[in-house]
Amino acid sequence: MSSSGFNRRDYAKGVAAVLAATLFWSLSGLFIRVIPNADVWQITAGRAITMSLGLLLFLLAIYGRNTVARFRAIDRWALLGSAGFFAVGSTLYIVSLTLAGTANVACLSNLTPIFAPLLARIVIGERTGPATWFAAALAIAGVFVVFGTDFTQGSALGNALSLVVAFCFAAQTVWLRRYRDVDLVPAVCFGGIVVFLAVAIFHGGLAMPLETMAWIALMGFVQLAFPLVLYTRAARWVPAVQLTLFALLDVILNPFWTWLVVDEHPSLNAVFGGMLILTGVLISVIAVRRNALPATPAIVQPVGER
Repeated sequence: MSSSGFNRRDYAKGVAAVLAATLFWSLSGLFIRVIPNADVWQITAGRAITMSLGLLLFLLAIYGRNTVARFRAIDRWALLGSAGFFAVGSTLYIVSLTLAGTANVACLSNLTPIFAPLLARIVIGERTGPATWFAAALAIAGVFVVFGTDFTQGSALGNALSLVVAFCFAAQTVWLRRYRDVDLVPAVCFGGIVVFLAVAIFHGGLAMPLETMAWIALMGFVQLAFPLVLYTRAARWVPAVQLTLFALLDVILNPFWTWLVVDEHPSLNAVFGGMLILTGVLISVIAVRRNALPATPAIVQPVGER
């Protein structure tokens, strides 16, 4: 791969940011176990709106009086793509859980490293080398080893929606790369509001005890808002397929936290599958460090800056 457009220091910053994002994302299982008296729809809606509030506070801290201008400055396609993929993916993830087994959804929704390089090649001309393809295949195999699922469980529609979830996350990642010179945190903030309104309108039943609301708010800030800020920053410097590979580390870290805090012991499959995922991620990092990243065609933005 060509060395043009590659900066090792920026790449290292991006890797650190996406690793930190994945670390905080992986707290989801722990939060689910400690949040009292709430169903998945309440958690989804509450987490989405508090995430948006957290992102808004972040934007106010960074831009102050210019925050509204930042929302207005985003190109409409950048806004619709980033907010739309987030909103659709987040909502369909919950819907798929109601139609298919949890293991099915977990496996299929983690197939993002398949979609990401294909979309990145089409949308932004970002090429993926053989070593990274191998790393992605290895990591995906690890996901299937972890869950060891039977895809005859649940409905075909639930499985299909899980694939749409994977596509949406991959597309959102590519969108962040596509508009990496624009701050898309406002777009993700808008996406969280859309998720909240969609659940409130079509599902309702969002009333909950104050303690439950406090836990969900903490989850929205810590487990979603903060890592999304980090992830949007990481997209400046890390290729799309690698971003999704790093995100797969959530499959390893999620059971680690529940084991550490609530003494929920992981299975041998989780250990062996986790090793495959970790190996795939390491291979992808080595491949990038040995070969400079391909330059991505310059994109002219009409307004705004990242």
